[in-house]
Amino acid sequence: PAVNAGMCWMTALLYRTGAASKNQGDDTDYAFVGTISLCLTLLNIVCIFIGGRIMFALKEVAPIKNKNTFWSRDVKIARHPRRKEIAP
Repeated sequence: PAVNAGMCWMTALLYRTGAASKNQGDDTDYAFVGTISLCLTLLNIVCIFIGGRIMFALKEVAPIKNKNTFWSRDVKIARHPRRKEIAP
C-alpha cells in the first residue's frame, strides 16, 4: 500500500500539471486513492505493533507449562546473566 500511495500521488501530480493526460472515462481521484492507501499502510503498522505487544504480553504472563522451557527457565536466566542456573 505504501508504494501504491506514492504511485497514485505521482499520477495525480502528472495529471494536474499536464505532463500526462487521462484516458477517456477515467474519473479516478488519484490523490484521494493515494491518501486512502497511505492510511491502510499506517493501519497495518499499528495492527502489527498491537498484535506483537499482545503476543509478548501473553507469553510473559501465561507461558504454557511443561511445553517449552524457553519461557519458563531460559528467559529468567537471560534476564539475570550473573546467575549460572535457576532451578525450575
